[in-house]
Amino acid sequence: VLFVAVTAEEKGLLGSDYFVHQAQAQEKKLVANINMDMPLTFEPVQDFVALGAQHSSLGTIARQAVSAEGYRLSADAAPEQVKFIRSDQFSFIRRGIPALVLGAGYQPRSPNVELDQLRREFLATHYHQPSDDLTLPIDYPTAADLARVNLRIVLAAANASSAPRWANGDFFAPAERRGHFLFDLSGYVARRLRAAGVERVAASEADTCRDEDRFFSYRRSCQRGEKDYGRGLSAIALRE
Repeated sequence: VLFVAVTAEEKGLLGSDYFVHQAQAQEKKLVANINMDMPLTFEPVQDFVALGAQHSSLGTIARQAVSAEGYRLSADAAPEQVKFIRSDQFSFIRRGIPALVLGAGYQPRSPNVELDQLRREFLATHYHQPSDDLTLPIDYPTAADLARVNLRIVLAAANASSAPRWANGDFFAPAERRGHFLFDLSGYVARRLRAAGVERVAASEADTCRDEDRFFSYRRSCQRGEKDYGRGLSAIALRE
């Protein structure tokens, strides 16, 4: 088990990307990433949220760990923000390594607490500001419980007979070529559209790399060693 403190997340995940790249270059096998980032434990809660739980077998481990500490596991209340691929765990995800991010949930233990309001105020006033310091409210017992949940997940994953794996039919997978990984973008977009209430989703089979007469392609230019590849223009049109 490695504890890694990475830097320059806001500059493009530079620290985590460097770590994963170096580990794989040295043929070190990384089987999972449990990221701790902005848990927002302002007040005691009844639930935790595990971003990415539905994408791999780490979700089952997380649910058991949360329950063992007396909490419930809630689904992400804002999936449209795609937070699962917006922090350092993405450096692992895009290289085929299952990941998970735990944070405080949405159900306060006190009926007098407005968690949504606390979150909105924090994001509007203190997020990425010098005022984000230890004078802000932190419920340390909840933070300690969250740390114990993370510990349970790490130990369960490390001591299991097999490594964590992506869910069947999910969007992330290693490619046959060593050091390369796949992401099913069209499948992901289709699922997000259906979740938003779009009843019919049709995916074009067009290949922008192969169809040279219709599309510019950065991938094609790289394969050919070309200096530039032109620019395309796309539009999204909605008809009533």
